Amino acid sequence: MAVVFEMLFTIAASILLELVVFPFLPYFVPEYILYMNDVVILDYLMLTYPAVFIAFYFVEAFLSAAFVEEVVKYFGYWMVIHPDLMEAEDIASLLSSFSRRSSTTSAASSPSTDASTATQTNQEEKEVETGDDDHHDGDIQLETQGVESLPQHQPQLQSLRSLNSVGNGITVAMVAVALGFACCENLVYIFVYTPPNLELQLTTLFSRSIFPVHPLCAAIQSIGVCRRDLEKEKHIQLGRIILPSVILHGTFDFSLMVMTFLNMYNILSNGGDPAAEMDLEEEFSMDLFLEIMPSLLVALGVVIVGWIYFVVGSRLQKARLDALDIEEGAALISDASIV
Repeated sequence: MAVVFEMLFTIAASILLELVVFPFLPYFVPEYILYMNDVVILDYLMLTYPAVFIAFYFVEAFLSAAFVEEVVKYFGYWMVIHPDLMEAEDIASLLSSFSRRSSTTSAASSPSTDASTATQTNQEEKEVETGDDDHHDGDIQLETQGVESLPQHQPQLQSLRSLNSVGNGITVAMVAVALGFACCENLVYIFVYTPPNLELQLTTLFSRSIFPVHPLCAAIQSIGVCRRDLEKEKHIQLGRIILPSVILHGTFDFSLMVMTFLNMYNILSNGGDPAAEMDLEEEFSMDLFLEIMPSLLVALGVVIVGWIYFVVGSRLQKARLDALDIEEGAALISDASIV
């Protein structure tokens, strides 16, 4: 669903761009070129207005790709429901809802004509409400009488796990969502955007897998989520959570787009044909490797910078969460000594 949303957004942006640009082409392109095919027109525009293309790639990288994908991944994590990622009040509310639903289902399915069964059911409900049913296990007692009192024991529940443990769970959940998104996106690039050539499809898969941008950006997002949810910094909202990831992701995509554009621009400037020289079925050679090496180095540099940012940020956050754990533990000991 996330990949489909991204594709629809890209298609809508492309249609909007064509509606805006095409009416003004006669003012920027000579008349004799307008009657040629689209490739010739595009090559002329690329040679004449390279800054426009670079600006377009900037918008596409940071808005159409980075911003949309990072927002999609954040809300993908937001839809994850797991007890490790929930507050005690939310768990209590969820268990209470399940308890009421179970009671309603049981009451609706029991035969109303059987007086003895109804009497026995009423007796069991009274026993559960008064806590006198010794043969019921702890799970049923929690489901009936312990749910309402669960929020009262929130400090005890939270003290069972350190804040760093909860933070690690948040990071793992966000990275897992990002890996699922990356897997679906890679399948789209391989089977939709790549020609049906096994060698080329494997090359595309390898090139998109060696740079873990999606999970890295999700891990960086998790730092902001932990600051908001665990460190209780309420001024940290969606914008500040995804901003570092959008910058990293957009820089990664933009650098690759610009390096590819500069390579094509260089070929056109020398009178060559990019479509012929960058043939998709061209066999691998050292010259081709040297051509793509700058793009790989730039992409690797961006990933290394993002990794350093995450490592430094996560270690600083770990120290802050440890301090909060110590403060909470001291508060619990103080409360226990007073009692």
